Amino acid sequence: MRSIFALIFYIFLGFQCITATDVRKHIPPGESRVGVELDQMLAAAKPGVQRENTPDTSSNKATLIFMAHHKVSSPVSDLQLIKIAMDGFMDMLRNGELYQIGKKVLPGVLTAFYFDNQIILASSQKGGSALTYRKDKDKGLMDLVKDCVAPHDKSNQAKCGEMSALQIFRHLYPTKPIRPENIVTVTVRCGTDEVRNSDVYQCKEEDLEVYPPCNPDQGGGCELLIGPNKLIERHIPPTAWTNNGNAAVTYSKSGWDTTPLDVLSLAAPAQ
Repeated sequence: MRSIFALIFYIFLGFQCITATDVRKHIPPGESRVGVELDQMLAAAKPGVQRENTPDTSSNKATLIFMAHHKVSSPVSDLQLIKIAMDGFMDMLRNGELYQIGKKVLPGVLTAFYFDNQIILASSQKGGSALTYRKDKDKGLMDLVKDCVAPHDKSNQAKCGEMSALQIFRHLYPTKPIRPENIVTVTVRCGTDEVRNSDVYQCKEEDLEVYPPCNPDQGGGCELLIGPNKLIERHIPPTAWTNNGNAAVTYSKSGWDTTPLDVLSLAAPAQ
């Protein structure tokens, strides 16, 4: 009996090390720039409990992914997509504060996918194990996750922002082949080491930078697995953005159609 209580205690500690508050209750994001918020349903999911076509959360730690999805009414340029991703990153920081999630356990990057007049915004994954599917008709994501974690050093353990965005793509379009075309993507992060490694929410908009896809020597990175002519059309390179020259880039949200979080959540039934 004592061992059972000890197990429950350590599971609780594992959950607490990721979040200092109760993620079982959704906290409205309030004002936001592009609607990025914590997938609270996924964070609160019990280990190993899943619906058909939803990811396996077989971990004792909360799985943290921040996300949003919009159908847009006009074309989005590369610079506008970068700006939208950066606004999404700032939304993530603010939403993390609302949930009292420690800054050091927040995801480190935010990725934007732009395709077919749609934008997926997804952070990298913190906590939990790499999301996998027990039922994936074309096995596309399952195989991709395996390929990403196969190298000995495990790259980023299939938890990059690009992988989260692909998980959302698969969730929104479960019958569509996992080989989507015409996806333009960019990933952003806080570019200052001192700020990025700080314990507090110090990152400012001018600290953000475009971050290239991981491409480790041992293989398994996003550049190799989902790079151009594989799952995406192209990555927007870091050289496309300079804070001095591009900080005034604007975009309009007029006509945007936003997917509600209770539909978008990776713990919700697939569309």
